[in-house]
Amino acid sequence: MTNQYQIQQFDSFGKTSTLTTDFEQLEVVKKNNTVGACQITLAGVQLIGVGYEVLENITFSIDWTDYKNAVFVGGQGEGLDRLIVTVVDELAVGRSLWGRSEIFEASRDSESVDALATVGRNFLGSKRELTRFNGNIINQPNFIFNENYFFGDVLNFSQPNITAVFNTPIIIQRLNNKGLGIVNNSIYFLKQINVDNDTLRTELILNDALCLLDQRIVGFALGTPQTEKEGHADDLIKQICRENLQADGREIPNLTIEKDLGLAPIIKIDNIAWRSVLAVCQEIAQASFEKGVPLYFDLIADINLGLRLKTFVGQRGNDRAGVVGVDSPYRAMINAVTLRIGGGREDVEVEFLQLNGEELAQKTANIVVSSNEAEVQSRSGRSGGVDPFEFALLDSEGVLIIDSEGIQIVDSEG
Repeated sequence: MTNQYQIQQFDSFGKTSTLTTDFEQLEVVKKNNTVGACQITLAGVQLIGVGYEVLENITFSIDWTDYKNAVFVGGQGEGLDRLIVTVVDELAVGRSLWGRSEIFEASRDSESVDALATVGRNFLGSKRELTRFNGNIINQPNFIFNENYFFGDVLNFSQPNITAVFNTPIIIQRLNNKGLGIVNNSIYFLKQINVDNDTLRTELILNDALCLLDQRIVGFALGTPQTEKEGHADDLIKQICRENLQADGREIPNLTIEKDLGLAPIIKIDNIAWRSVLAVCQEIAQASFEKGVPLYFDLIADINLGLRLKTFVGQRGNDRAGVVGVDSPYRAMINAVTLRIGGGREDVEVEFLQLNGEELAQKTANIVVSSNEAEVQSRSGRSGGVDPFEFALLDSEGVLIIDSEGIQIVDSEG
């Protein structure tokens, strides 16, 4: 059985959902320790509104890329003595169960709580979602430019019939002979919607669950135990997430964090106050890399919108070097995957991270699988060197693919 995909779109509170297989294109990009991206193209609905009958080439979009609804404003003072005021747009936060998105803004010239609160409100006003509406006016009798209307005139148009909420959750389901699974084990959250009224297409731009770490900052002052730490790198990531993702009023729903394991090197961190939790975790992972131990972290989702923060030390997945590699002098971990589905094809692009004791280097190969046959196009090697990576896949009937020399190079586990 070949992979079949369907999109499960929930409401912004995760209470109800709808399933659809009627999408034109789907592209999902996942990379270790980085926020993943997803783009879905669906059949759109006709935009309806007052004044639209005189327009053509209508497009409408809502963009939450830089959206924030909670700000910590820092005034005068240092460390624990610094005046901090938190301003939260409670109405905006309440539109989604995952709606809170934080940022820090410095205003050292402000001397009072009221002044800092004003700075915070003004700052949030500049971080709203961006709504864009475009169209070309159709010349028609009694409505001709420079005859019936002129440059600078005001025309009335109503809001189109599109409703969308920041961080609406979507799960991409994959069904094959192994059962139902979740693509990349992640929930995806809506960040942008684009509607083309002529082609009747709707484009959804989403980020995976790691974006939730980027929506929280280390909400503690310099010099506190929460901003100066020393310990095993994998445990530090979990500690920082517990303090900022499970704090009262700032918690991420349905989130659990695995227990401390102490598997990564001991490192020291400081000066992390008011910074993005994601950025701090990435720096901790990099520090572990520099001490010789690769460290990865992710939010693993389940079908019920549960999330579990997990760390991986050494490598993230299974060691398949003796299964997939053919007489390869190198060992490499899959570092990033791009999945494209559309037009009856399923294309996968894989990026490798070399881990054979030499300097870390990224390797790229392409694995292409059509919907009705297994087709392998995969080579990745050093320029001017040997071609160390070869891959094979199960065909649509689950039969092992054999290479040109009759050697079986993929086991029953894929």
